[in-house]
Amino acid sequence: MGAGRSQGVAGWYTRPMGIAGTLTDADIRAALARLGALALRAGAEVRLVAVGGAVMVLKYRHREATKDVDAIFDAPHPTAPIRRWAALVATELSLPADWLNDGAKGFVGESPEAGEEIFSAPGIRVMSALPEVLVASKLAAFRDAVDRSDARRILQDFTGSKLEAWRRIEPHVRPTAALTKACYAFEEIWEEIHGND
Repeated sequence: MGAGRSQGVAGWYTRPMGIAGTLTDADIRAALARLGALALRAGAEVRLVAVGGAVMVLKYRHREATKDVDAIFDAPHPTAPIRRWAALVATELSLPADWLNDGAKGFVGESPEAGEEIFSAPGIRVMSALPEVLVASKLAAFRDAVDRSDARRILQDFTGSKLEAWRRIEPHVRPTAALTKACYAFEEIWEEIHGND
């Protein structure tokens, strides 16, 4: 097998040449479908609540690629099979070893509220976290221009007053030590989009 070519469930999947270490919409979908196929073969169904860049690619179409799929593993429990299947998918599809990870738990908690379904295939369902959860995690992290751009895109869909929007977001800000930073970031971006109401 050549670099970037992998034998998947439905045949050959060729990873397009792109920015090294990133996952495009097609990469994410192929990897998740393969993960589902492995789960199905084991008589299980994977359920994930996605946060971060994968949601920005799959749901919002705001980015062309992301470095990984941040998700909370909702099922099966224990999560060891998901990690094993994800490692196999990484090898088969020439993906980074941590292409699927739950490292965002520090920003969204162990069981963030799920919103709409953003991907499904036999053996797998992937939900997006609620927009309030997504934007809260971006505001709490607020590390770089990517977090800022993502938060801005999510906030564009919010309606109502600034105070009403903040009241929806605030309960989801984690860790609580990041609350002040998140509040300032929210106010700055909200006023850029909606003005000072």
